[in-house]
Amino acid sequence: MKCPLTRRHILALLVFTAVVPAMSEAQTEVKVCAHPKGYNTLYRTADITVRRNGEILQLDAKPILLEGRCYSITLPVCNEEISIKAASSSDYFGVESCVSPPPLIKIAMSGDRWRVLTSAFGALEYGAVPGFDTARFQMEIAAAETVIADLPAPAQRAEAALYAALAEGNFSEAQQQANEVSSYLRQAGNDRLSLAYSSITYVAGFRAIGVDPLAVENPLVATMGATSSPFVVLSPEGQNVLELYQAERKIPAQVGVWDGPTASAISNIMRSGASVTEDPTVQMIKPVPRGLQFGDFDIDNTGRMVVR
Repeated sequence: MKCPLTRRHILALLVFTAVVPAMSEAQTEVKVCAHPKGYNTLYRTADITVRRNGEILQLDAKPILLEGRCYSITLPVCNEEISIKAASSSDYFGVESCVSPPPLIKIAMSGDRWRVLTSAFGALEYGAVPGFDTARFQMEIAAAETVIADLPAPAQRAEAALYAALAEGNFSEAQQQANEVSSYLRQAGNDRLSLAYSSITYVAGFRAIGVDPLAVENPLVATMGATSSPFVVLSPEGQNVLELYQAERKIPAQVGVWDGPTASAISNIMRSGASVTEDPTVQMIKPVPRGLQFGDFDIDNTGRMVVR
């Protein structure tokens, strides 16, 4: 004989059913670190995009930036269906598949040198400096790949860090790395390529300081005396600005020379860490009037020159 359910039994079943949690898809946490190709210990901030079978995956939570510039990402699953893209810009990025169990995922970012350069210094390409030979400069940069591959490992790391910094919009670091690469090339007897990377040092360095080296009304760089040249050097106005900046910041440097102490001091200029398209400091780059003197500018608490 079956025992009929009493009202008490029914209520008990309803209560039990109500407290059973709903089943949800398991979550997997992965750690992602993006770095320049060839320099897998120099981690960079990047925009992270996750795709599943080629389609962008909408994550429940944004990637969390960790100490050391790596990211924690919570995914519904980690397998060959999942790809993770890290990008500093549209021209500089890397992609890796997720693997299970998820270890530390390192994503090597890279990009075409010329595209990265012209994205950072568009005015240089479009005739901002009279006599500058864009096509020949492009050829020098293209030749660098083979030459730098034969240099010591520190030179190769400096070049990798240079293009990562340019893609990220970090001009203060870019000028220091370009200065390092130029020095290694000069030591190796390749004066032409050394001049090419010195050219990058000047343009990136003035931008890091907060002044526009390519302003038509007062360019701070000029071609090397020839009618047409693929390299730039400091113009008299640019040398004046550099000397004033060195003196105001009391940099123990050779006056008017973009040497190691100068590059090191400028590399410490504070920045927001945002991408080049988001960094508000990019908007702070201003032309410098001719004949700048002491009293015409201040050095703010970030280390930048602010013309009054």
